[in-house]
Amino acid sequence: MTLVHTQVLNPNGGRDGDPIAGLYTCDNCKWPNVGLGGNVTRNLPAATVHSAADISVWYPERASGRDFPDVPAHIASAADEAYRCRSFNALRAAVLMSRSVIESTCKEKEIVKGNLATKIDNLAEQGHIRAIIQAAAHEGSISLTVFRRISISKFPIPANDRRT
Repeated sequence: MTLVHTQVLNPNGGRDGDPIAGLYTCDNCKWPNVGLGGNVTRNLPAATVHSAADISVWYPERASGRDFPDVPAHIASAADEAYRCRSFNALRAAVLMSRSVIESTCKEKEIVKGNLATKIDNLAEQGHIRAIIQAAAHEGSISLTVFRRISISKFPIPANDRRT
């Protein structure tokens, strides 16, 4: 992270003990990040007392995705994005990406007829998802768990591991 700017978080000017925010850019992706941490210290510029080590809160928080090595790249990418959305508490985006993963999975498995509920039933009937995932999807609680259990690759869920 590269510090670009610091700002004392007090509209009346900096006083000893006031918190400091720093605007950073990520050295890898170059996207902006804000870090809150450090306090104003008499006669020192904010940039001097604000360092990445002092940061207590980052915006955005660190995204955490997930790898899906046995899944086609276009589906794995969408699934990873759904996890990243969830890690930022962007729940609508996570649900929409999860739905995209399910639709893409169905297409990959040549399940193309019917609405989403019918396609989910077909995934379950063909052994690509467990019955409990099928039930959760029908209750309107499609979650990130749904696509975690979908098997796209040549390695379907083993018969002895199919739980209901």
